[in-house]
Amino acid sequence: MLAETDSYLIEALRKAKVRFEQHKELFERDESVVRERFVLPLLRALGWDTEDPGEVYPAVNINNSGPDYLLKVDGVSLLAIDVRNSQQDVKEAWVLNLLKDYPQNDQVKLYLLTNGRQSILAGCVREKSRLECEVLWSFSIEDDDSKIVECLRRIDRKNITKINDFVRSRIYLSLAWSSFLKDPKDFLWIFTDVVNEQLKRMNVFPPIEIPDHEVQAWLQSRWQEFWQTNETGKMDETGGTGETGGTGGTGGTGGTGETGGTDGIGRRRRRRRRGWPDGWPRGTVAQKLVAAAERAIREGRIDRSTKIRTGPKRYLVNNEPIHQDGTPFFARRRLSNGLYIETHTNNRQADQQVELLDRYNRR
Repeated sequence: MLAETDSYLIEALRKAKVRFEQHKELFERDESVVRERFVLPLLRALGWDTEDPGEVYPAVNINNSGPDYLLKVDGVSLLAIDVRNSQQDVKEAWVLNLLKDYPQNDQVKLYLLTNGRQSILAGCVREKSRLECEVLWSFSIEDDDSKIVECLRRIDRKNITKINDFVRSRIYLSLAWSSFLKDPKDFLWIFTDVVNEQLKRMNVFPPIEIPDHEVQAWLQSRWQEFWQTNETGKMDETGGTGETGGTGGTGGTGGTGETGGTDGIGRRRRRRRRGWPDGWPRGTVAQKLVAAAERAIREGRIDRSTKIRTGPKRYLVNNEPIHQDGTPFFARRRLSNGLYIETHTNNRQADQQVELLDRYNRR
């Protein structure tokens, strides 16, 4: 049930939906229509005085680059709004990049990207030299009114001063989850009981009894394999010529920062399967893929126009972090020549992709 106080917002939202449906061609052709007929009416319904530059400041948008509005409270810019026409796609990966590149010195940064059809809000928290970013919400104009209202409530004039706490809580919950996935030892005993119970239900004959420490060791190895396969990486940690430019941290695994002195990572990882001694460098999936790509760049086999496919839907290397089917790279790394490489894969597939990169454009 929607609160009674949301009635004005719901009415404005429904009118915006009708306008969008009736005038799709205008919304697709002209972003000023999206601003005047979608963004500003919703901002007014959210309590913002769109006639007061002290609250809704029309930003200087040079060459269609950067935000169109800055929402301000007491002279402090809290949210940048970037408006596109509805024919232009809006991707989560793009709004995260725009957020990081936008020069804002506050501890918490917010960036809203919308084309009327799709709207995405992202936030960043700066911790020392690191920038932690997260998509906070997204909605489509076709979504239920209740979902859209729940999202928009976060940026109304009364609530937006509290949004810093929301951004920080979302980001640190994500970091806590990532930490748990990487090192779940405190929870393994729970899964040990679950596995043992499942073994009993399987009615194996003769019965199998596996010591708890063996079950835990097996679970630990499987969990690590799962984490490595599903690792998303932190885009703000891509050092060297990585994606954060001057806004994020300087460490990380992207660009040329990863390849110095590591020319043999791909070979070491492949030979490990035949049994390397303990203590030899292993490298991660991302490291060996980036190292192989950087070798190809140094040898002149990959240039800025290169696109390497790994199937009908996915790119391994592309000039933007977007797959063939339009989905963003899950674990992108930026290479020294500005290309992007997808590192979201498992060890076996990574070995095959390293071989693909090593053979690419060889004569």
